[in-house]
Amino acid sequence: MSLACATPVPVHSATVAAAYARAPRRRPEPRRPLSGNNYVAEAGRRPGAPAGNRNAWRHGRYSRETLARRKAVGGMIGAVRNSIALYKLAKAGVGGLLPLMRRNEEASRRHYWALITSLDAFPEPAH
Repeated sequence: MSLACATPVPVHSATVAAAYARAPRRRPEPRRPLSGNNYVAEAGRRPGAPAGNRNAWRHGRYSRETLARRKAVGGMIGAVRNSIALYKLAKAGVGGLLPLMRRNEEASRRHYWALITSLDAFPEPAH
């Protein structure tokens, strides 16, 4: 067995000698792959354009107008379902329904008014 590898290599350059003498350099950390979303939100800020900005006007399914109209229609459908359920209970002879019927009538008026105002405030676009 030879110990030739254990002997130091002769250095013929001052630059190489200085490189051997100093501490080894740190290798840069490997780059992690970015995820699909690298958005970092600032504190207290909402992404997107400010409210009321017509430069970021949304149209279609998620516009304010469509959401308001859908909410009003959903409220009307719920009021009609409640009316049907109350009618069935009254027909079956259940007593004490008068307060519930009055409350349901007020709710249907509110939802109907919301539906009418949402349709008046946001007319259908002309094609």
